[in-house]
Amino acid sequence: MDLAVEPDGQLRLMGRMSVGQMDEAELRCMHPTRSAGDPSPRPVPSSRYEDQHMDHRTDENDPADVESPYTAYLHVPQLLALQQPRTRPARGAQWCDEHLFIVVHQASELLLAHALVELRQLRHPTGSVAGSAQVTLQRVHDLLRQLEGLLTLLDTLSEEDFASFRPLLGEASGGQSVQFAELFHHITQPRCGAPLPLAHARQMNAGVTRVREAAKSWKERHLHLVERMIADQPGTDGTAGVAYLRSRIDRAT
Repeated sequence: MDLAVEPDGQLRLMGRMSVGQMDEAELRCMHPTRSAGDPSPRPVPSSRYEDQHMDHRTDENDPADVESPYTAYLHVPQLLALQQPRTRPARGAQWCDEHLFIVVHQASELLLAHALVELRQLRHPTGSVAGSAQVTLQRVHDLLRQLEGLLTLLDTLSEEDFASFRPLLGEASGGQSVQFAELFHHITQPRCGAPLPLAHARQMNAGVTRVREAAKSWKERHLHLVERMIADQPGTDGTAGVAYLRSRIDRAT
């Protein structure tokens, strides 16, 4: 069919009816997010994985419809379904900002989870005791550096951006993270809890020091971010906010 745009901006079929006169089936074929009598695109209905990421394919033999081994191994659909902003989808920019906020914190928890796997492994090292411990400490250090790197993504949020969805957090606060608490507990233990013979202690000192410095660096970076975002406002969980974080910079590191 031939289409033309009239001076009044209406899309019309050459020699046939206007969009306003087309039946629902024809209109949906041309623009699946619009219906007859509804000139504006519909907002994303929800943040569920199937609503955001499904391509509405109809060809059952399309190989793209078949779950790949990669997708199955990583449980990608389930992973992408975990981001559930409380902002209404119709508020596009705010929804996007809150989505980023959630992604950064969920990614942080995943990195923390593996850092704790490594630290627990220190209690039961295999192979070369000292060598295994050094590899573990290097990984934990690098994971902490990546955690700090994730905070740079939140630098793209202005104070106003964050304030627009902050009330939706309720009493949720990063200070309630069980994994962060466990991480800080581990790294304050002698040799990060590794039961190594005294002969190996000196070999571990440098690695342990680097891990503790990385943890402190993350705390300082986080403090500066929160200071910019909320200034002297109290924390969402009722703490003194920036003052509380500042008091804990040297604690447990």
